[in-house]
Amino acid sequence: MFGIPIIIGNNHEKFPEAQAMINAKGLFSIEKQQEFNTILDKLIEDSDFREQSGQNNSSFIKKNKGAVIQILDYLRI
Repeated sequence: MFGIPIIIGNNHEKFPEAQAMINAKGLFSIEKQQEFNTILDKLIEDSDFREQSGQNNSSFIKKNKGAVIQILDYLRI
């Protein structure tokens, strides 16, 4: 929503949105400290990569905005 990249751990299998954001290249899932260090260094040092990753997240959120309302409306039928 705020247009920033996100780093999470690898325990996200119950959250399909996380996988979708990984596929959109705005969210990064890490397992080990070295992976965290690598992605964090890249986000800090490469402003184009950082900005594009954040924009990918912002676009994902805008595209899926209102999904909760649509689901609730469907459940009320």
